[in-house]
Amino acid sequence: MTVSNAHHGDVVLVPFPLNSPSANQRRPAVVVSGDYYNSGTGEVVIAPITGHGRAAPRIGDYGLMDWQDAGLLGPSTVRARLATLRSSHLLRRLGGVSRRDMEGLAQWLRRVMEL
Repeated sequence: MTVSNAHHGDVVLVPFPLNSPSANQRRPAVVVSGDYYNSGTGEVVIAPITGHGRAAPRIGDYGLMDWQDAGLLGPSTVRARLATLRSSHLLRRLGGVSRRDMEGLAQWLRRVMEL
């Protein structure tokens, strides 16, 4: 099952390594690109999500406050390791990032990218 219409803020399951739909491992990620880009290109820009490093986030990490709403199994951190992949490689939607986490992610991305 693939996710053909991913939206900004969706938490999705992606193959790992990326761009390998037949990969055995799967990892969560958040879609950080906007809907205009996603629908116009057939691609999404994602940031990986990890459950590791929760206690001491590194520079460039964002700790999700509402990880349950996002469909994640435990406290999770978004990493600043942005990647672009085809929407057809998304395996499924797990949930969505809460409004307050979207606001925090927007500030985080501006800080990471110096925008």
